[in-house]
Amino acid sequence: MAAALTALGSGSACSHGGTTASAGTINEQWLARVPEGELQGVEEARAGERKARDELVRARSEQTDAQNMLKVTKAHQEKAKAGVAAAESKAKAAQKSGNAALLQQSRDNVDRANEMKSVSDSRVELAQAKVEEANAHEKLASAHVDTEHSKTELAEYDALVANGDTRVKNMHRANFQATEAQKRSDELALKAEYSKSQERVAEAQKKYDEARSTLQASQPTPPAG
Repeated sequence: MAAALTALGSGSACSHGGTTASAGTINEQWLARVPEGELQGVEEARAGERKARDELVRARSEQTDAQNMLKVTKAHQEKAKAGVAAAESKAKAAQKSGNAALLQQSRDNVDRANEMKSVSDSRVELAQAKVEEANAHEKLASAHVDTEHSKTELAEYDALVANGDTRVKNMHRANFQATEAQKRSDELALKAEYSKSQERVAEAQKKYDEARSTLQASQPTPPAG
């Protein structure tokens, strides 16, 4: 379990099996001497860290889903490109035939093929924006794990100090606090990047919706009755 939780972090040691900070190393086994009633702060901090790690798992799942969707949209884009090439080839043949009606129909087909390609292009852009959003979310979730882990470190230190454990006498609370402050700062910066990625998704979604509307508007109206 300890190894699994550690693997979810992004550079932070897990509190299970040993807590590491710039101020020193706290072994979780030391907390066995702390009365259960004095571990409330530690348990709350650990609960927050577990919740953060669960969110990181979800973020990484979203990341995989977004990457898979991008592959699908790129495949559709290639089909749309092939459709344009085929329509243009038929238009050239129609032009040589001298058949005005056939030529007009082939030109209409080229226009529609290009509109379909425009939709597929904008869909790829949207999928790419969602990949970037998922990547930003994963980084933010990972940073949040680090923040919550630093809170766990501080809570464990406080519990040991309150219990008079001499093994932490050379450690300093200010160092644990400084680590937490730095992790919070890093997380805030990544939160801003995540917000920007969400804005880019919204812009790409708008462009995709507009392309779809243009395509739908160009469809011939079926005869009444």
